[in-house]
Amino acid sequence: GAGIRLTSIETWWQMDSASRRWAHEDLSMQPPPILLGFTAHADIFEGMQLLNMSDPVNHGLRTMGVLAADNDGVGMTGLAPAATIQLSTIVSRFNNVGTPVQDGYSSISDAILASSLGDVIVILMGALDDAGRQVPADYDPMALAAVQQAADLGVIVVEAAGNAGISLDGIVGFRPEDPPSGAILVAGGDRFDRSWSCCNYGSHVRIQGWGDRVATLGSCQL
Repeated sequence: GAGIRLTSIETWWQMDSASRRWAHEDLSMQPPPILLGFTAHADIFEGMQLLNMSDPVNHGLRTMGVLAADNDGVGMTGLAPAATIQLSTIVSRFNNVGTPVQDGYSSISDAILASSLGDVIVILMGALDDAGRQVPADYDPMALAAVQQAADLGVIVVEAAGNAGISLDGIVGFRPEDPPSGAILVAGGDRFDRSWSCCNYGSHVRIQGWGDRVATLGSCQL
């Protein structure tokens, strides 16, 4: 990952709110990540901490473990520990009752502005189709335009296929006859190459990654 900027787009991450460094010992060699767009706003960042501390899944930290855990011979080692890590949250603000308001298009646009040829953007968020099912983020027309812009610039976009357990082949934008957005859609399966029942699938899904027996950082037990 040396020389590559790797941007993670999701909701929040477990970090120290004062130093803005990673709070996990297996990311201690990582410099403070570059915070983009809304993520760099102090009020949003502090709100993310409060939300993160009550989040038992801790998805952001688990993702960082897979991508960038320290290559120090101890614990986990990420896929690209030498990459420059950038974070772009989909939370743009909090409403008057403290619920996060999301803006996926802006988070992708912020990532594009901070990326260039050969850099990588990982989109962990999804969108909801008309039936309320989770589908890839670029189901949303504005997010689709942003993903296409990134692909045109030579930025590699890796995107979650969603967790509704449905075929995407019947959804406009992901049908076999629809042109690809430029993102690499990834679904989850097990080590025996069987698809997970909760994961979406279809002709536009290019990769099935292991979804079980994967050691990473966070609140999981080995």
